Parts: sequence; structure tokens; C-alpha cells
Amino acid sequence: MAGYLVWRGVFIGGVDIWQIVFWAVFPDIVSFVPIGLSTKQGDWPKWGSTLYNAFHTLLLWGLLFFSLFIVFHNLYWPLLGWLGHITMDRAVGYALRKNSQT
Repeated sequence: MAGYLVWRGVFIGGVDIWQIVFWAVFPDIVSFVPIGLSTKQGDWPKWGSTLYNAFHTLLLWGLLFFSLFIVFHNLYWPLLGWLGHITMDRAVGYALRKNSQT
């Protein structure tokens, strides 16, 4: 992430920090907003862990990152914010969620 910011600042001029911030919080927004809206009395919905896990895995991130490269013939570097989010979660001990059996 730091390498991208330095490269963009030196060679392109200006860093679009808002795109990086958006992609860094994207996995939690897409996971917790629908889960929070559908929760009643604090119960985690059955499909909640599946949604959370889908957006907190490298598989989905990599699929999107390389699909965009194939379509646009250029890497979309702000997606490194999403990658940073996933790796930081794992580095501090947050694992994928277990499916609820309710």
C-alpha cells in the first residue's frame, strides 16, 4: 500500500486517498450494513457469516482485481485498500466467521 502511494505521488501526481479509504472499509460496509439492517434483537442471521466470509477472502478480491485487469488492460491499484483490510484483519487475529447453526 505504501509503495502504491509513493509511486502514485511521484510519477502520476496526487494520491487519490479517498478511493483507497473506500476500498479499505468496503468489506465491512458490504458485510455489516445488510446484516445490521436484518438483525432482530441482536441475533446474527444465518446467511451473515457467508456474506462476511465472501468479502473477507483473498479469492473474491483476487478475482475482481485480475478481472478488472483483463477487461481494462490496466491494474486498478486502489483495490489494494481491500487487500490491506483483509491482511490486517488476519494479522491482528480476526478470522473468518463460523456458520451459525440456529
